[in-house]
Amino acid sequence: MDLDNFYSENPVSSWKKVLGEDLHYHYGAGGPEPFKQTVYNLLEFLPPKSKILDCGCGWGGPGRVMLEEGHDVTGVTISRAQADYITEFPVIYADLHEFKPEETYDAAIFIESYFHLRDPRKVFDNLVPNVKSILIADLVCPTKMSAPEWGIEFSAKEYMFGNLHKVGYVVKHHHERIDFMPSTLKFWLANIEKMPEEEVTGQIKLLKEWCGHGIEYASKFSDIRQIFVHAQRR
Repeated sequence: MDLDNFYSENPVSSWKKVLGEDLHYHYGAGGPEPFKQTVYNLLEFLPPKSKILDCGCGWGGPGRVMLEEGHDVTGVTISRAQADYITEFPVIYADLHEFKPEETYDAAIFIESYFHLRDPRKVFDNLVPNVKSILIADLVCPTKMSAPEWGIEFSAKEYMFGNLHKVGYVVKHHHERIDFMPSTLKFWLANIEKMPEEEVTGQIKLLKEWCGHGIEYASKFSDIRQIFVHAQRR
């Protein structure tokens, strides 16, 4: 799948109607500000004023929260539209499979971008020389499950942990949640249904179809877990 075109097809003005002005393109994780809470759940593993590489930074929602918390952020995205939109922090337009950071970072953060990786081990191997910790918020399930229309693949957490371990990272902490999906799907769907029909195209159209079967998906994917992972370089 051409992820660049996939994530660049819909303009940011349309995504603001779906996701909200903060542009947090990921599942909520509880708390008074659910989408920001996903970021907070990862930042708790980092010291103040950390230097962070936001891998798959989206439209910059999580990165702006990291800035608010006093961290130094650099984003990486495969979407030219997203890279051009973000102005608050530097963004590198690149495929993570080919990207090798030239600077040293305290952590690389993957917020629902891990499941897009064709070869996670290669990506982690590219990072390990210059990145001390890996932080992940993503989805896992007991067996491999694909959603090719989104270019994503869910796998077991053991597979994720194995890819980290093989290149030199040790998982220091992880925890899982199971009640994250329905409320987020309903939030997105309600926003999409308010939009003009001509804007509901591309990825937003796919998202509407996904959300429209929220209850069905929540039941069908009952084995899917949202996982938060902190791994540290050996």
